[in-house]
Amino acid sequence: RSSPNKGLHILDRSEWLGEPPSGKYPHLKLPVSNIIIHHTATEGCEQEDVCIYRMKTIQAFHMKSFGWVDIGYNFLVGGDGQIYVGRGWHIQGQHVNGYGAISVSIAFIGTFVNMEPPARQIEAAKRLMDEGVRLHRLQPDYHIYAHRQLSPTESPGQKLFELMQNWPRFTQDPTSLESR
Repeated sequence: RSSPNKGLHILDRSEWLGEPPSGKYPHLKLPVSNIIIHHTATEGCEQEDVCIYRMKTIQAFHMKSFGWVDIGYNFLVGGDGQIYVGRGWHIQGQHVNGYGAISVSIAFIGTFVNMEPPARQIEAAKRLMDEGVRLHRLQPDYHIYAHRQLSPTESPGQKLFELMQNWPRFTQDPTSLESR
């Protein structure tokens, strides 16, 4: 399903065969002002069928191993250049403790410690953020943070973190992001 945002392709949960959430989670108060970028620290995917397989694996891991009600991220971006809806714009994520209520998480499928994500994966994430502003889900002056700025983790991987620092909305100082 395409949006008016040319080149943005979003697969909703029914399209990647996501399991229903096992419980309820609070709604986000929209529009939000913060995006947190992650990597899934899994293998990547270059084709839709492989990305769908990764999505199902990540969801099962989050629900079975962490005991979460659903996949923890709001959105995931495949190396196929498509967006996979996790919790979407409306439901709080469980991506970083204390930040679910004030941010939307975008996870890049793959591990980006020693390699950069493909250009189309980055492009898709940027288009999703533009779309968020267009739909009034994101404040026009939103801030982008890396997961590692907010908790002790490798995520989103050194190579992706280096790239992000050139993005116009990247915010160096995470203290401006108040944890709730």
